[in-house]
Amino acid sequence: MHDPAYKLLFSRPRMVRDLLDGFAARGWSGALDFDTLAPLPNSFVSEDLRQRHGDLVWRVRFRDDRWLYLVLLLEFQATVDQTMALRMLTYTALLYQRLDADGVLRDHRTLPPVLPVVLYNGRRPWTAPVEMTDLVAVGSDLLAPYQPSQRYYLLDGARVADADLPADNLVAALVDLEQARDAARLVEALRALTGLLQAQGDDHLTQAFVTWLHQGLRVAGRLPAGEGHPLTQLQETRRCWKRTCGNGPVNGLSRASSRAAPRASSWSATKSGRCSAVRRRGSSMSAPPRDWPPPSPT
Repeated sequence: MHDPAYKLLFSRPRMVRDLLDGFAARGWSGALDFDTLAPLPNSFVSEDLRQRHGDLVWRVRFRDDRWLYLVLLLEFQATVDQTMALRMLTYTALLYQRLDADGVLRDHRTLPPVLPVVLYNGRRPWTAPVEMTDLVAVGSDLLAPYQPSQRYYLLDGARVADADLPADNLVAALVDLEQARDAARLVEALRALTGLLQAQGDDHLTQAFVTWLHQGLRVAGRLPAGEGHPLTQLQETRRCWKRTCGNGPVNGLSRASSRAAPRASSWSATKSGRCSAVRRRGSSMSAPPRDWPPPSPT
């Protein structure tokens, strides 16, 4: 089951752009025209693909007018899926079937390339093969050319080195928050994230981060449940955490957000700016803007 807070994040074009620019397409993202980046509308994605994968299929044009399709899969399971390469091959085949049904192969004689991406934030290191051929027992080099072959890009968020995190990148900011193991790093990561979101001016994206962050902090036992503009909520979250937690250890948000908690300690901001703890049952996520989620492009 996909984590809804992560799906909110990666329903925003800027997150997908930063995923490509800073990670999956690093080194060649300049060939992409990010002004054309858009999710495929539900009417385009086949029913089989939609049931298996939801709506996390995007496309973007190369600057030479060719299309690139991005199949984005979010993995929040406690165990590693050893069949991931096969699943990605299946998603790609379903996508190609729909493109063929729409006449793409007839009109252009070729199908567009696909970039499969897996985002993983589990506790255990990812050990599944990233190449489909590694799942096939060929037994002979003579048969190797006839076997299905596809590789997916893996972003194992818990194990990305700090040196590999690009600057001014929202996906890198997300990874930094997930890796925070002490309050000082968490507060600094929140400060950097707030600055990036303020520069973006995207209230829906900011609200998606607030929702994701509140989910993780709720389970970790610290939920600053602010009100008002999403950016104000994010700023108050940082201030509350800094005042109440000092420099103590914290659970990584990626681990916390994948678990459910029957009770959580909720933190709210008083008018005087102080953070007070209140016990409440269940969740107290902030409500998104009235027009959330944004409509899919047609």
